[in-house]
Amino acid sequence: MDWGTTWTVVLTGLLVVFCILIILTFVILGYGTLVYRIQNRKKSSPKSPEIREDKPQAAQPTVIPAAPAQEEGISGEIIAAIAAAVAVMGEGTGTSYSIRSVKRSSGSRPVWSTAGLMENTRPF
Repeated sequence: MDWGTTWTVVLTGLLVVFCILIILTFVILGYGTLVYRIQNRKKSSPKSPEIREDKPQAAQPTVIPAAPAQEEGISGEIIAAIAAAVAVMGEGTGTSYSIRSVKRSSGSRPVWSTAGLMENTRPF
């Protein structure tokens, strides 16, 4: 048995395996970076109701604004719930907000489904 040939084969095998593992690591990191950039590019489009911040005005009577513009299929109860949430949000700071329009988001999945998907598939 020739020990020189044996050690050459063993070292060559180890070298090849570790080189391939390093190459695969860079491929996976590159893929994760690509997916991360694509996801962040899609986040730039607004998907929430338009909210405008008004400065508090001193001693003016409260005026009830006209109903915000809404899409077909969005009930008045949903708009009332959104308006109540916006009112509570500005209550602690003394700032008043008004809702200009309410639009349905373009996503076809429910919000909790999307959150679970993002949690389980985020990049390293």
